[in-house]
Amino acid sequence: MEHSQPEAGLSEVMSYLRTEFPQFDIARIHENEDEIVLQLKSLGQVHIVRVHRSFLERTSEKEISERLTSFRLASVLRDLGNLPVALTPSGCIFM
Repeated sequence: MEHSQPEAGLSEVMSYLRTEFPQFDIARIHENEDEIVLQLKSLGQVHIVRVHRSFLERTSEKEISERLTSFRLASVLRDLGNLPVALTPSGCIFM
């Protein structure tokens, strides 16, 4: 299912991350035609999430939180520490 506003989808991704990582600052640090890179930063910890635009284009806003939960994004970020994680339509890819 496609949705027409990737920015709204990105807001949902950031909302999920704020809920899962309340003590972290979340910033949009880079973007290009393929992805938007988010950085989660707290004392001594940094996580990077590379949100592929294809994920935002193929996932409706109301499905995003459910998909991120099923992808175990928060657990993956905690387990991998500072290794970047790419968020794609098919799941998380460890970079």
